Amino acid sequence: MRLQLGTVVLALSVLVASCECGKKADEEILKERVDTTSVHLYLAAKIAVLKADQSEEARVARDQLVAAISSLRGQPKAGEDTREMTTSDFVELAKALYSLREEGKELLESGNEKNMQPILPKLFAPSEPLAKMLDLNTEHALLLTGMFVLKFHPDAPTPLPPELMLYEAWMTDSDKLQPAFRTIVRTEKAMVYSGNELCDLAAKEAAGTDRDQAELDQLLQLFETFGAKANIDDKQLESLYAGARALAHGAAAFCHQKRGEGDKAVPELDKTLQALDDAGVPEGETALAKAYVAFEQDEQAKAKAHLETARDDKGTDPDTKKDIEAILEQLDDDPNVFEEKLGKAFFTLYLAKIVLRHLDRAGVFDPLKDAELVKAMGAYLTMISDTMTKAADAIPGKSLIDDIKGIGAGD
Repeated sequence: MRLQLGTVVLALSVLVASCECGKKADEEILKERVDTTSVHLYLAAKIAVLKADQSEEARVARDQLVAAISSLRGQPKAGEDTREMTTSDFVELAKALYSLREEGKELLESGNEKNMQPILPKLFAPSEPLAKMLDLNTEHALLLTGMFVLKFHPDAPTPLPPELMLYEAWMTDSDKLQPAFRTIVRTEKAMVYSGNELCDLAAKEAAGTDRDQAELDQLLQLFETFGAKANIDDKQLESLYAGARALAHGAAAFCHQKRGEGDKAVPELDKTLQALDDAGVPEGETALAKAYVAFEQDEQAKAKAHLETARDDKGTDPDTKKDIEAILEQLDDDPNVFEEKLGKAFFTLYLAKIVLRHLDRAGVFDPLKDAELVKAMGAYLTMISDTMTKAADAIPGKSLIDDIKGIGAGD
């Protein structure tokens, strides 16, 4: 049976129009970006913690890692001191981890940390409820959260290799987390994916935050499971959920905007502003974000009004005020002045700062600051980051990969 020529042409036209030939999907790009030496070493640290009784290399790496973490936390074991780690200490730890790098690479290639168990119970003594909750997926979510806090900490951000956050985001299944934890992790994943221009994955996580229900009672129970005193009221919790939605949609919007996908960015921008209002963030702090959105939507009159509000707000720092004044002077004549003065990455970073600052002022984070889980996780992640950065500094002028290879070559 022959098809009419017109039917064939129509079918081919549809196929050509819908084909994105040669364009890699976000998932494929993600897998390529996490296949790095830093991720192999990161996984080598997990192997060292869990399998110290199976090889001499793992035992040496585990002992050095645990001693370093104990020293950092100021809780040394008998016979250990609390001295600060030296460059040679970081070099020795890097060498020990490098000896396990091939196992780390194999673990990455498994795609699911095959045959692994959570490492956090090896680093501190969790409560019984927390021990029951700590499956591998929950630990991935916790480690991602720990990295997120370290990276965006307003006082002392830690320079974590971005592919480590990308790895933990990839390994965390948001849908399988407890409802109270789900929205927070979706937001973190959206921001990590956005920072890596994986816009479709970022938008997927942002959409999930709208479906999630604000399980306020469950979040209080979750804080208690983490070992924190849950003294947060409903208003603070509602602010937390709304702030999380604002960050997730803002990240997705920025990603699409950067890729020139304005039709996808605009709905995300609108959801961002609504969530900021729901979170109760003061108008003066959101004004600059609103100006950015209005500017991207070619509404210069609105953008100018929001800029003036931001300029006059007492919480705006002097340097930002200077940038705003320069933008206002040139806005009518130079359509690119906003991004020239504040940069393409401004929107997401500024959004993160105002939301986190608002939540911190509301006391949302106070119950977690003294929790043993948070302390142990912070010490572990800080030590991993310091090992990769400070050991690499031992041989200036080379890449991290070359540095660690060079360190290992002398043995």
